[in-house]
Amino acid sequence: MVLRSELGLSQPTIQNFSVSLLLCEVLAMHQDDDFLPKESSALAVSSLLQQGHQLAETDAEAALTHYEQALDLQPDCEAAWYHRGVILAKLDRSESALISFNHTLDLNPGYIAAWVGRGKIQQQNAQFKAAIASFDQALAIDPEHAQAWWQKGKILERLNRYQEALTTYNHAVKCDPKLAEAWHDRAEILWSLNRKEEALLSYEHLADCQPDNPEAWTLRGNALYWLKRYEEAAASYARSLSLKSDAKVWGSQGAALCKEARYEEAIASYDRALKLQPDDSELWHGRGLTLRNMNRYEGAIANFDHALDLRPTAYAMTRSKLFTLAKTGQLRPYFFSKNPRDRERAIRDLQNISRALIHVKLPSAIVIALMTFFSLGGFYSLTSMMFFEVGARLSAIGVAALFLFISFVSEWLDEAQR
Repeated sequence: MVLRSELGLSQPTIQNFSVSLLLCEVLAMHQDDDFLPKESSALAVSSLLQQGHQLAETDAEAALTHYEQALDLQPDCEAAWYHRGVILAKLDRSESALISFNHTLDLNPGYIAAWVGRGKIQQQNAQFKAAIASFDQALAIDPEHAQAWWQKGKILERLNRYQEALTTYNHAVKCDPKLAEAWHDRAEILWSLNRKEEALLSYEHLADCQPDNPEAWTLRGNALYWLKRYEEAAASYARSLSLKSDAKVWGSQGAALCKEARYEEAIASYDRALKLQPDDSELWHGRGLTLRNMNRYEGAIANFDHALDLRPTAYAMTRSKLFTLAKTGQLRPYFFSKNPRDRERAIRDLQNISRALIHVKLPSAIVIALMTFFSLGGFYSLTSMMFFEVGARLSAIGVAALFLFISFVSEWLDEAQR
């Protein structure tokens, strides 16, 4: 304490100085035949490992130096080899990390953490078969090692072996119900398999494991929103926002509140979102939909226009705007307006409709028309029944036209529900 106060040295400096003195003593002891060098060497190695652990989070290079000094004193120290591998992996020196983990396992084949570390490096290097083998080795030693199950599941998911990955994640959360990452990945797979309710339960477990993680509450809210449990979704978003203010989450809360007909609160949420991210066209679109539900049509149209100014080719926003104009009897005057600004916007809106028709709907209509044409004989009737081919053509055109009509009516009805 006197040395620290008089020389103005920090605690880490004192510790490093102490380790250096200990190393000097070890070297001196090796010159003294009456001393026990193995005991002093072990003490020095232990001190170096402790120093490395303390520095691992703040100064990886310094921690690496300590582990390597420990290996200079004791080349068969499995703990030093393992922690050296962990630090090298953190420094993105994967090949050297893999060598360290292999050395660890040469010294101690039962070192589970080294098998897991080895598997992670192999996974990063896209050596998936080898990585699975490493995790299987860890699980052969400890069948309840949650990290090994989770890491193995990540590889299986990446290989599109979803059912196997799900089974593996189930093992992971069974072994460690607090392993948040496994709950997250399990939920993602269940969601992709269209098992939405089960996915929601996993998201709820994730939120239980990480109650201070805003993303966990956001994901839970997204699942609830999709399941049309809007009130619970809004509450989940509120919990997320209490932890971290985020424009997208404010917008999601606004959408959930709008579904609950809590329009004033929804507008307040959208306003908070737009304060953070004023150039987000989706937020302006959502705010416009809310205003339309409040029968504030002029404000809604202004919001849709603002959204389209930010994203001129957005068909969904064009559709919302034109539906609102039609609902208020302003559609015809809008398209025939002599106002230059209105005419410019009307041309843009017609271009968006045409683009959607040509790039999205028309290809589907053509496919349906061809399927109808061939199913009714088509080209095979050229020599024998010309009238039948004409009938097939007319039928195909009629079916395609009907498809386009139904498609537009469906979209109009969908817009009305919004």
